[in-house]
Amino acid sequence: VVGIGVNMTTERAAFPPQIQDTAASLVEGRGDPSLSISRSRLAAEIADRFFDLSENLEDKQLIYDYKQRSIVIGREIAFEAEGKARQGHVLDINERGNLVVEGRLSQRSVFVLQAGEIEILPAGNWK
Repeated sequence: VVGIGVNMTTERAAFPPQIQDTAASLVEGRGDPSLSISRSRLAAEIADRFFDLSENLEDKQLIYDYKQRSIVIGREIAFEAEGKARQGHVLDINERGNLVVEGRLSQRSVFVLQAGEIEILPAGNWK
């Protein structure tokens, strides 16, 4: 499962403060928010790059690079596991690319998330 969000025209100031230093959009800095970008071309380029990378899934360098670029390791997140809404602290990304999360206080379990949606929570501010 691969989940990707592509910011097309979002201004940097419109991103939540916790990701303003890392988030960007495709037209940022080009001065023309009406710049036409072919969705099909973008999708084709993403798919091509994904398939190039998928040929090397056993390469440990791929996971290392992925972890180095991760914005979730060390962050608090909300997620669903075992049919329940949970919160926890992201410990790592394992060798298979799964997110390793320590559950919050009353949920002192370690969860290995293979798929699903997460929400990055403000630091120290559990919901």
